[in-house]
Amino acid sequence: MTESAMRPYSGDQRRWVASRTGQLLGMVVVIGIAFGLRAYHLGHFSLWLDETITYSVASHPYGAILDAREVERDHVVTQYVIAHLGIVLHMDAHEWLLRLPSMLFGVATVAAVWLLGNALFGRTTAAVAALFTALWPSLILSSQ
Repeated sequence: MTESAMRPYSGDQRRWVASRTGQLLGMVVVIGIAFGLRAYHLGHFSLWLDETITYSVASHPYGAILDAREVERDHVVTQYVIAHLGIVLHMDAHEWLLRLPSMLFGVATVAAVWLLGNALFGRTTAAVAALFTALWPSLILSSQ
């Protein structure tokens, strides 16, 4: 066998794989930071007014949740449904459970910023934008 047949990748292919691996590792680290900052003390503070409304609506059957959605136009019905699932599964009304959908969507926002930034402006801009999104205090507070 020739030497080139023994090596599975050429130099360019190895650099491409290393570049993709580094990019994926960077994305995982930034998303991990975002998750950790948003999950830290998720159930520490008492409920805010909108969270008590979420619990009040989510503790009803699904039909009533959808009817309440017509009245409460400034809340997302997905949050009510996810909170209802937690209540039905006997997780009760823990603060972290009511805040979990917001936290998950906050982490998903970091991933979306990374992907959109990479598609529009390149890897470096995507990484910086995602890191700023992960560390921005008002976005962390909104996710909690």
